[in-house]
Amino acid sequence: MASSRTDLDRPASTTSYLILTIILVILSLAGLYLLFRLKKPDSTPVVVEQSVVPTIVPEPTIEEIITPTSVSTESANPSIVPTVPTAKTSASPTPATLNYTSDTDKFSVVYQSLRKLYQDTEASGNRYTFYLTSGNIAVHVGTQWSWINPNRQFSSDFLVSGLPTFVYGISTQRIVDVEAGQTKYTIQCVHNARQPLIEECDQFLKDFKIQSP
Repeated sequence: MASSRTDLDRPASTTSYLILTIILVILSLAGLYLLFRLKKPDSTPVVVEQSVVPTIVPEPTIEEIITPTSVSTESANPSIVPTVPTAKTSASPTPATLNYTSDTDKFSVVYQSLRKLYQDTEASGNRYTFYLTSGNIAVHVGTQWSWINPNRQFSSDFLVSGLPTFVYGISTQRIVDVEAGQTKYTIQCVHNARQPLIEECDQFLKDFKIQSP
């Protein structure tokens, strides 16, 4: 009887072991699955935040802002107009003038104060130089001519102090001879073909006065 009872208990024990084995296998498989899932890289793409560098757009210049369109209407004209400085034109001030009178050589004249007056003695007489770097005006006074010209002929076409003159001119200067009694006057203008100096010479000749003996 005892041996029969033992034989009946064996199938129950074998069944328990089988169940435990299956459970262990299932747990092992589950563990392997979980381990595999942990080691497997995530297929979801990782978004890496990048720093965004702002693009600096240069501000338009005034010229670009006010550039008119091709539409030629008054409404298309820009409302902002740049102010362009304009040069103010004004008449040149009249140079100051000085009066000079020579009691020795009996003449008087008006000249610009920009000039410096120098007086020298020459073999032919006295020389008065109204000096300016751009061109001199000289007055030669003596009893003989300060320069030689074999064709010196006086004409009333041009008068100095109401007297006939002999005029000789080249591109850079003009020479005017005038005679009062025995005194001979030569007025020499070195103008270097510059119009302001030519005009100054004309005025100098108009203002040149010879005193009556």
